[in-house]
Amino acid sequence: MYQHHCNPETEALYRRSGLVRSIYYLPAPLEMLTRYDGFFDASEWKVSTTMHWLDHIFRGFSLDASAIPAERKRMWFPRPPLPSTIAPLAKGHTAEASSLPIMFFHPRTSSEIRSCPNDIAARIVTEMLACREVIIWSVEPLSVQHDRFINVARLASTFDDFAHLVSTVDYVVSADTCVYHLADAFDKPAVALFTTIDPALRTAYYPYVEGVALQPQNPLIGIDASRDPEHLLLTRAMWEQLDALTILRALDRMIDRRDAALGPREARKPHCLESQVYDA
Repeated sequence: MYQHHCNPETEALYRRSGLVRSIYYLPAPLEMLTRYDGFFDASEWKVSTTMHWLDHIFRGFSLDASAIPAERKRMWFPRPPLPSTIAPLAKGHTAEASSLPIMFFHPRTSSEIRSCPNDIAARIVTEMLACREVIIWSVEPLSVQHDRFINVARLASTFDDFAHLVSTVDYVVSADTCVYHLADAFDKPAVALFTTIDPALRTAYYPYVEGVALQPQNPLIGIDASRDPEHLLLTRAMWEQLDALTILRALDRMIDRRDAALGPREARKPHCLESQVYDA
C-alpha cells in the first residue's frame, strides 16, 4: 500500500488488520512502482448517489458486487486490548445508574451539512433522557445538565480509544460518520441519521443499523461536504424537525432484531419513564 505520511492511526489499523503486508509513503520513486504487475488506484473514488458505497468500491476493483454475500459486506474492526480507563466508566456516575444501558450519541461528522448542530443535539439528548432510563455518552461538548449524560471526550484521544467506547456501550445513535460502521462491526443496535444521502446506500448490509433520512429527496442529496450558508440553513431545518421518539422507535426495532438474531444481551431495551412527556 502506498499512501501519504499523514495519518499514523489509519496506518496502524492497516498494519493490525493482517491484510496489508507493507506500507510505503508517497511520493515514491518510479522504480518502486515498476516492481508490480498491476495497480488499484483508490484515491479518486467519488460518492455514489445510486449505488451502495461498498458495491461502488467493489466495482472499482472489477468485482461483481452481486456475487458477494451480504454477510461479507459487514464491517470488521481489529480490536486492540481495552484501555483500563474505559471499563470503570461503563458503570455510570451513580449507584442507581450502574445497571442502566448505555447509549453512545455522536452528532458530529467531518462535514457541517451532515452534522447535527450542538444546540439541537443537546435538545435531542435531553428529550431522550426524559423518555428513557438510559445513560448517554458523547465526546461532543453538549450543553446537557443531567446526571445520566457523560462527556467521555477525555477517553477518546485516539481512534482506537474512540472505537473502544463504541464497543463498550449497548447501542449507538450517530450522524452520517464512522460511528455506525463501528456499531455494525460490534453488533450494536444503532440508528444513523442522514441529511444528504439515501440511508440504504450506507446501511443496507448492516442488519442492526437503521438509517433515517431526515428529509428524503432534498436538494442536497449527493453533496458530501459543503459550507454554503443556504445548505447549512436547509440542513438545520431538517435537524429541527427531528424528535427523540423517532430515534428511539427506530432503536427499539434494531434492539429487537439483534436480540432475535443473536439472543438477548445483558443490556435490554431501556424502560420508558412513567413521567414521560414526549410520548406520542
